[in-house]
Amino acid sequence: MQHNLLSEGEVLSPQCLDLHEFAGRSWNAIESAPSKYSSHQSGQNKDVCRLSLVRSLEHQLSHSRLNQCAEGSESLQVYEDMLQLCQVTESLLISNARSACNGELLTQAGVTLCINVSKQQPFPSLQLRKLRIPVSDDPSENLYCHFEQCFKTISDALAMGGKCLVYCKTGRSRSATVCIAYLMKDRRLKREDAFQIVKKARPVVAPNEGFWSQLEKYESFLRMNNCADANQ
Repeated sequence: MQHNLLSEGEVLSPQCLDLHEFAGRSWNAIESAPSKYSSHQSGQNKDVCRLSLVRSLEHQLSHSRLNQCAEGSESLQVYEDMLQLCQVTESLLISNARSACNGELLTQAGVTLCINVSKQQPFPSLQLRKLRIPVSDDPSENLYCHFEQCFKTISDALAMGGKCLVYCKTGRSRSATVCIAYLMKDRRLKREDAFQIVKKARPVVAPNEGFWSQLEKYESFLRMNNCADANQ
């Protein structure tokens, strides 16, 4: 492949090009400036030089990606810690425990029911309906067995014109799983579709592997029930 030369003043990023194309254009740029590079490169095999350049770029790109991941993790951590209630639907909200215990936020949002999906996180001091689902954020925990209870409790609250807040320590895994399960049954959604709705409301949500599998099991359960209802 014939690579175009770098134009004067052009700056390339290895993220924007195929790595070997980037190396080729960079190498051609070196060849086009012999006064600066020829003495350094003389006597070296061009293929060896190009391979060395590619390896150097791979190293730089690897560090760049690691930095981007670190920056992304920091952003997620900041979002996790924010004092806010995230609106999944008009009457269903999700948050971390810190936000859930902020009486002003709950009052402003009109929350009437809190589902605390944890063993140790506190409840808000406000007088409202409360339900604890005592599970840890552990893939081996059985959250599946609580899906139906959560669905009924949320549905009853909403039927009375209330609003429900589901929360866990960070508002990422346990509370997200309960919200996803609720949407799957209430709206007859597939697991992935329900997940995307919750993630849009709170971008940091990420059910752990075990809970994700339990949602798959719940999807099958709901599908069979829907088929049975249709055949009656």
